[in-house]
Amino acid sequence: EAIDIYRQSIQKFPQDVVASCGLAEALREDGQTDEAIDIYRQSIQKFPQSVVARNGLAEALREDGQTDEAIDIYRQSIQKFPQDVVASCGLAEALREDGQTDEAIDIYRQSIQKFPQSVVASCGLAEALREDGQTDAAIDIYRQSIQKFPQDVVASCGLAEAFREDGQTDEAIDIYRQSIQKFPQSVVARNGLAGVLMQRDQFEEALDLLPTRASRQRHGLTGWHIRGMVYLRQGDTIAAVNTFRIGLGLCRTKKDTVYYRHALASSYLRGRQHREAVELLQDASDELSDLFRAHALGELNDRELVRQALDRLRNSRKPQVQKLRDEFHEVYVQNDPAGKRTLQEWQAEVFRLEWDLVRAVSLSL
Repeated sequence: EAIDIYRQSIQKFPQDVVASCGLAEALREDGQTDEAIDIYRQSIQKFPQSVVARNGLAEALREDGQTDEAIDIYRQSIQKFPQDVVASCGLAEALREDGQTDEAIDIYRQSIQKFPQSVVASCGLAEALREDGQTDAAIDIYRQSIQKFPQDVVASCGLAEAFREDGQTDEAIDIYRQSIQKFPQSVVARNGLAGVLMQRDQFEEALDLLPTRASRQRHGLTGWHIRGMVYLRQGDTIAAVNTFRIGLGLCRTKKDTVYYRHALASSYLRGRQHREAVELLQDASDELSDLFRAHALGELNDRELVRQALDRLRNSRKPQVQKLRDEFHEVYVQNDPAGKRTLQEWQAEVFRLEWDLVRAVSLSL
């Protein structure tokens, strides 16, 4: 209905840039990313002074996986609108997504100097530092942000997540509980606490914090994904498969689709539904899909296709991927010389590493 009203508004008020950008934003939320990108491009041509249209286009391109073009547009926006903090933080975020963490950190620092009242820049810097392994520095930035912006739940949740990554689980749980008390409507805080409790195998309390019905809204999809991860960690593969299937059907962006597909593939593998995993991943070409494909094909004794999938993983920088790639090569390509394939300990370790990889993707979202 919102899309229909925006279209009517554009017809009636063709010179109103808000209606054009609103339409593009609504299309993005509905998963119609290609049309959203087209509308943003038309808006930029018609309203060249609209920084909102430019930033919206860059964000839509990021969601569509076109990070390089998004970075170019953010750079152009900064040159044309140097006082726009959204473009600066958007550029840093896109650089992070592209693996250019050092430059992202520099851009965030510059943004903080230029826009000292921007909590987005402060929290973005802390998150980039976490990704760069500078956890102590990130914790310091989050603490400063909480003092400066006491009503911002993102800083509180970011601090809790940094503690979790640093192994300070008790501290992370305390911060999350305080955040929920202070911001009872925060889905981010509830999802974050549920994630930490899940890792400590406090399954029932984790499930109590999570949505019981699937939702197409972003935070709802994240909470539903965590529910599926709880089931998977419990070993309830039937519930996990059902949860991830429902979530996959509700995904509207490529990013959400990819991380739900990974989770569902992992659940299929845990439930020994190897053909279903292969079918699910047949059109996927990312790193985790190749890893899960190799696992499934190995169990189906297709040695040559396993070899091809593992060859594509040679340059992976993730330790878990490297470990599993070597294990799958030994067991499935070299015909299991050490007899690992039937050992419960080996299978449990493989599933643990795969779960960790899927969990890492969900944390990044």
